[in-house]
Amino acid sequence: FARARTSDFVATFKAFEGRYMAMVDPHSLDPLGVRTESTYGDEPRWERIRFSDDHRSVGADVLLEGRELRREYDSEHALTDLLTLLYQARMVTVQPGLKACQDVFASRRLWRMTASVDEVVPVDTPAGERDTYLVKTAFDRKPTHGLNNNVRPHMEVDVYLAADASQAPLQFVIRAEGVEAVAKLVRWSTKGGSEQGWGFADAR
Repeated sequence: FARARTSDFVATFKAFEGRYMAMVDPHSLDPLGVRTESTYGDEPRWERIRFSDDHRSVGADVLLEGRELRREYDSEHALTDLLTLLYQARMVTVQPGLKACQDVFASRRLWRMTASVDEVVPVDTPAGERDTYLVKTAFDRKPTHGLNNNVRPHMEVDVYLAADASQAPLQFVIRAEGVEAVAKLVRWSTKGGSEQGWGFADAR
């Protein structure tokens, strides 16, 4: 479970607040589905995402700009979502030089993600300065029927994972279409007993 919202400064331009819940198989940690609810400005949005049993296709019912839409995608590789990907990353022994790639469903689209662990860098957190693994990721939208495949969106995300046993995601730096945004972890819990037990992240 995760929550995100804009800081007061960014909210003066366009406020955003969202809640995200990923469901995974308790044994394999493979993704089963995702539920999201968010508000962009005054516009409510939601997504109901379901993965196939073999994880090579995904279906999504979404509310966007006041319309309910359905999207379905197939992939030649196993798929996952961003929340599940972050959780799975915490199960891997992270070290500089490690590289990975993965097909990811996010923002109503299929993406090919490549990732590499760059170096250990310090990051300021509410609990003080922490050492983190800087994981550089790039997302390129996969060719999709019905969309312009000559100019496909590209996004880069620097993920800062705590360099300790938790490997918690402490900060993100997102770059897309000439815009850079920073998201920072403001609260973290491993209990998960209630929505109040989890918090994630102030973006600015």
